[in-house]
Amino acid sequence: EQMSVLRKSKSGIATIKDLCTHDSWVVAKYSVRSLVALGCDDRNSFSKLAQQAAGNVNFSIKLPSALRVLSELAKACPEAVEKERDTVSKFVRKKLLQGSWPASAGKKDRQVVIDSKVQGLKLLTVLSLHQEDDGSEDILDLCAE
Repeated sequence: EQMSVLRKSKSGIATIKDLCTHDSWVVAKYSVRSLVALGCDDRNSFSKLAQQAAGNVNFSIKLPSALRVLSELAKACPEAVEKERDTVSKFVRKKLLQGSWPASAGKKDRQVVIDSKVQGLKLLTVLSLHQEDDGSEDILDLCAE
């Protein structure tokens, strides 16, 4: 009964959607999963969330959360992330994993850097699993470099 009440609550759903942009990737992850569990997983709303997350795909404290939200969205509704797929994948492969975090990052940002790389690898894996062709090539190429 509580689920149906929450499902009908526009402010409750809005709060959960806001949490998808939280600095903590764990909070963001479970926010997306909550939306899926509540049945709020239509393509349009997920596309908007994906677009919002893609806007945070840059070297900042929000990067791990943005990458995790995109991973969760890609698992629940692969079509929702199609628009951002190439740009985000390129950022992860070329800048995040092969490049280096900007020099301005201090020791306190080390966990953000580590979390970003982990979430980036997870995202590439999820995206490769949902590719129409055999997506394993991207992951294998990445590991070989």
